[in-house]
Amino acid sequence: MTCSQKKRNSGFVIRNYFPYLCVVMSARSVIDSIARGADKLIGENRRLRREVEKLEAARDRLREENQRLKEEGGRMERRLAVKDLAQGFAGRHDEKTARARVNRLLREVDKCMALISKE
Repeated sequence: MTCSQKKRNSGFVIRNYFPYLCVVMSARSVIDSIARGADKLIGENRRLRREVEKLEAARDRLREENQRLKEEGGRMERRLAVKDLAQGFAGRHDEKTARARVNRLLREVDKCMALISKE
C-alpha cells in the first residue's frame, strides 16, 4: 500500500503522524534511485573510457601503417621512375618520354646545386 493509499484509507492517526514517514520513505527511494543512476553512469563511463583507449590504440596503429605505406609507395614510385628511365635509354619506350625524364632529372639536379651553393 502506497503512502497516498494509506492516507485515503486510514483515520486521523495515520493522516496526522505518517505523512512524515511517507516523505522520508519517498526521499529514501529518490536517494536510492539517484544512487542507482549514479552507479549506472559510473559503470557506463568506465566502459566508454575502455572503449576510447581501444579506439585510440587502433588509431595509432592505423597511423603507423599509413605512414609505412606512404613510405613504401614513395620507394615504389622512385623504383618505377628509375625503371622507366632505364627502359627509355634502352630504347624500349619512345624517345620523347625519355628526354622529358632526363630534362626533369636535370632540373632537379640544378635545384639541388642551387640549394647547396646558397649554404
